[in-house]
Amino acid sequence: MRRIYSSPRIENVERLVSVMAEHGIATRVTNRRVYEGSSYGRFSYARPGHSDDWPAVWVQHANDHTRARELMREIGIEPATRYAEELANSRFQRDGEHNPRRIASRIRTLALLAVAVAVAIYALRLAAVW
Repeated sequence: MRRIYSSPRIENVERLVSVMAEHGIATRVTNRRVYEGSSYGRFSYARPGHSDDWPAVWVQHANDHTRARELMREIGIEPATRYAEELANSRFQRDGEHNPRRIASRIRTLALLAVAVAVAIYALRLAAVW
């Protein structure tokens, strides 16, 4: 079995399971709530959470995995990638030029340096007048 999708909204997971069933792909859902009801007040896409606790769709047979991923791409869902968050974090750590915090820090340093140079020039002109 391989995990192909997870979402904090059980409705999204159930829709994907029904689409997979229509195409004859056997799936299994983990972390499903025991009780029924809407989940609108229980999650936020903006608030980072533990995606391991979200309901997840797993393809039961390895032969169906490729077909399931192709089907997900056709309906506009990007299949889950193993270690995607870790890969993104390591890319930012290796390539410091694309790190937004480092860029902002460099801009602030350059602005402070420009102000210091302007103050020094003003002080030298003021000293030359006396």
